[in-house]
Amino acid sequence: MGRAKSAVPIRHDLDSDPATINHIISAYREHGLDPMFRMPDAKGLNVTRNQLAGMGFSPSLKPTHVMLADLKAVAALTQALANFETVADANWGAVFAGPGFDPVEGNARVRVLASAKNTLFGRVDIAGQAAAIGVGNYNHGWVSIHGMRTAQAARGRGYAAAILAGLARIGLERGLTRAVLQVEEGNWSALNLYRRAGFQTAWRYDYWKA
Repeated sequence: MGRAKSAVPIRHDLDSDPATINHIISAYREHGLDPMFRMPDAKGLNVTRNQLAGMGFSPSLKPTHVMLADLKAVAALTQALANFETVADANWGAVFAGPGFDPVEGNARVRVLASAKNTLFGRVDIAGQAAAIGVGNYNHGWVSIHGMRTAQAARGRGYAAAILAGLARIGLERGLTRAVLQVEEGNWSALNLYRRAGFQTAWRYDYWKA
C-alpha cells in the first residue's frame, strides 16, 4: 500500500532542504526499498516538488483525493441498513480477495484494518455471505472511512451507501461531527457516491518515485 510505505510531509507549508530529501532516500535504500514520497498538491510544497523533480522523481500513480464531509449529510444519504461488528471475520475479509480485486493487496489491507483500535466493520450480507464491506475508525474527533468494497455481482444496489450512512450515524451517536476518507482519482463510482454523501475534496496527493 502506497500510504503505508511513503515519506509524507508533516506540514503543507514545508520547503525541504535537499539534504533532508537525500537523507530520506538513503534511509529507504539502506532497507532495500525504493524511495517514495507522498506529495500533497499544496502550494507550500512547490519547492519540495521541484527538488524531487530535479533528482529524477515524478508522479507515478493515480492522484488520490482526501475528502471531508459533515456527518449529518453522510447519515442522510440513505435509510437502508447495514450490520456493524467490532471484529473482522474471514467472511468479511474475503470480499477483498474476490473477483476484480488484487488478493495480495487485499489481504494486506485486511491485516492492517483488522488491527486498528476504535473501529467498526460494516457489512451487507447476501445469502449469508458478505457482499459489501466498509470500515469506520472513530478517533481524534473524526470518523475515518476505509476499505469500502462491494463484490462485483452486488454492485449498483446501494449497499455501499448503507454502510457509509450507518458508519456516519454511529459517529453522530458518539458525538462526532466530521468524516474523512481517501479515494483514487478515476474511481468514478466511488467518487460519485461520496459526493452524493456530501464529501468534498480538501486536497489531492501524488506518489513520487524515481
